[in-house]
Amino acid sequence: MSGENLNLWSLFKKGDKDAFLKIYHSNYEILYSYGFKISANSELTRDVIQEIFADLWEKKSTVADVVHIKAYLLKYLRRALLTKITAEKKSLGLNTNEENLFEVSISPEDLLIKNQLSKEQERKILDALAQLSPRQREIIYLKFFDELDYQSIQDITSLSYQSLRNTLHKALQSLRKILAIQIIFFLLIINRL
Repeated sequence: MSGENLNLWSLFKKGDKDAFLKIYHSNYEILYSYGFKISANSELTRDVIQEIFADLWEKKSTVADVVHIKAYLLKYLRRALLTKITAEKKSLGLNTNEENLFEVSISPEDLLIKNQLSKEQERKILDALAQLSPRQREIIYLKFFDELDYQSIQDITSLSYQSLRNTLHKALQSLRKILAIQIIFFLLIINRL
């Protein structure tokens, strides 16, 4: 993490409103995008983002020192959304298994924003990604679209390092099988392996 970000977090913890607003504004879009993929509910996502920032401001002096602000906020958002979704599902008498709560989907817009793909490539990749488990899609999203490192993803998902690596490996193996020759394009497009 850059010294500027460390300083920004330190200033926020001391009550600097400008630092707090900079953290909020520089992370809002990624938080919203990730949160919406989890909840599929725009209003809930916005509300929870506001709640976590209100909570952060209220507890600013006691908040831990953070090495990776984006990963910390994504984890906080994920946990808060999980709590809300679980409570809502319990009140409706639905399954609250965490694995089933996260239907992270990668939209054509995500692919187009990330890379310039032909319509055919886009369709093949989306079809292949749809065949992965929700957990695998979430990890693919965090690793390749949000460009987070393993430690950050591990912090967000609460998976052990080995489980994370195994899940990513299995997801990529599945994509290789599904895409066959198209995996070459996928790897070139992602350009992160």
